[in-house]
Amino acid sequence: HTIVNYLKSGKLVTYPNNFPEIAAPLFVTWHITKPAITRAQHDAQPQQEKLDILRGCIGTFSQLHLRKALPLYSLLSAFSDTRFQPIRSQEIPLLSCSVSILQSFEKINDPYDWTIGKHGVQIEFLHNNRSYESTFLPEVAEEQHWDQKTTILQLLRKAKFKGKLSAVRDNLLVERYESVKYSASYADYLAFLAQNENYFTLADKQDPEMKIALRRSQLFTTG
Repeated sequence: HTIVNYLKSGKLVTYPNNFPEIAAPLFVTWHITKPAITRAQHDAQPQQEKLDILRGCIGTFSQLHLRKALPLYSLLSAFSDTRFQPIRSQEIPLLSCSVSILQSFEKINDPYDWTIGKHGVQIEFLHNNRSYESTFLPEVAEEQHWDQKTTILQLLRKAKFKGKLSAVRDNLLVERYESVKYSASYADYLAFLAQNENYFTLADKQDPEMKIALRRSQLFTTG
């Protein structure tokens, strides 16, 4: 509802006062459903004529209250993921959204000491006085059919480090974590609104942090 309202009117919405006051790290992920356009894509998924394609994903490892973090990171992931063009209004009916609430963080000495499909992985390291970091949510390695070794190498590449693991192994910090994931399609969203018409209200004024984030992200409000 946050991006629908913002694209239509340039206004933000307020979550109800009884929204759960939980503080946790989170990531918001958008996917868009598109038809399988090539024979290779069709052959790879013969029972599925449509493909769910990543459209944006941004989150935080800070402990933020969900009432504030959800609208903020819904907007940032939709419009500020530099890997993609900002989401446009005509794409909304094709979108699905997932919110991953992160928990059970554990630092590990062995970079391969985590379970595919259960753990997300975050890495941090220094090399030539430059810091690098990246993460994959728990579902990524399983969806990409990666083993632990491939996943760590892909994390290095995601962090834009072009060297070998051996070059940073001694100062590599690795943390595994788990997540609780909630997902909804556009149809789910419409069904929710039909039963909860006044759940959201328009914000009277913008939160200062939200105004800064919106200005930095250079949101597109036209299709």
